[in-house]
Amino acid sequence: MRVRQYLLEQALLKAGDRVVVGVSGGPDSLCLLDLLHSLAASWNLTLHVAHLNHGLRPEAAAEADFVRAEAEGRGLPFHTENADTRAHARAHKCSIEEAARELRYAFLARAALSVGAPLIAVAHTADDQAETVLMRLLEGAGPRGLAGIPPVRGRIIRPLIAVRRADLTEWLGRQGVRWRDDASNADRRFLRNRVRHDLLPLLSRDHPATVDALVRTARLMRETVDTVERLAAAELSSAELDADGLTLRLDRLRALPAPVAREVLRQAAERGEALRERLEGRVVWNVNSTAHGGGVAEMLHTLLPYPRALGIDTRWLVIFGAPQFFRITKRLHHVLHGSPGDPCSTW
Repeated sequence: MRVRQYLLEQALLKAGDRVVVGVSGGPDSLCLLDLLHSLAASWNLTLHVAHLNHGLRPEAAAEADFVRAEAEGRGLPFHTENADTRAHARAHKCSIEEAARELRYAFLARAALSVGAPLIAVAHTADDQAETVLMRLLEGAGPRGLAGIPPVRGRIIRPLIAVRRADLTEWLGRQGVRWRDDASNADRRFLRNRVRHDLLPLLSRDHPATVDALVRTARLMRETVDTVERLAAAELSSAELDADGLTLRLDRLRALPAPVAREVLRQAAERGEALRERLEGRVVWNVNSTAHGGGVAEMLHTLLPYPRALGIDTRWLVIFGAPQFFRITKRLHHVLHGSPGDPCSTW
């Protein structure tokens, strides 16, 4: 496997790093642990093994004990917690899958903070990437969605994202490493499992390179997204930031290609979120309703997948922070109704 080369090419790790390794006990995460452990001495890596018991299956406690034994057998410190995933899903009105993911990453972040580790390694593979891209394609996702799972996001690194799952299990067999199979991975109530066990094999019968093609799509889309993000960040650097918000020139936004303008607004909205409480009293309308449509409002709604608070005058767009819907000032009324001569009404 080309994991060592991939780590170097993507600059995921460097000598002396301290890394928390998320290990479920399955083949992917056991392979990740074994590979990183094999590099630890030559790269001077400090590894910590972390395992979250999601409390979903009777065998979960035994799996935690199994991972503990794997960590101790390699002389590595072990971190674990128990979670009530079903209660979290009910409280946050989300699926079991979403709840498990949220709890798992929160736990890994706590473990990393507790040991001063700047990196968290998780074991997504090329097959996970292909499944994700295919599911997002079926949802009608754009380039950001089709970029799939990034090799690195913040402190999260994915050293195996370019490796096929079959190659991992073959390698583990040669090394004599045992693993635990998670029975829920065969549960077809979950969409990902239906894609994994039914749809992808069906597509691969006539197109054997389906997984490789989906992985290539993700890589190409990731390059596109990264480029758009860089262009948007450069444009955003010209924005005016003061105590009341982040101000952007509308004429500059109009001149940008739509994907770049959309990304400028997304990044600006993230920065403006901190201003939400300060600007709470400036609410006039919720233009997510159909009462006020057209012109700038429609374009803003299209550009911002997750609308934040917006205030507009005739030449300037001011991003304020508020989740779920636009918060707008009275000045936008003239834009919404296309006042004669208003340069913003045709955006």
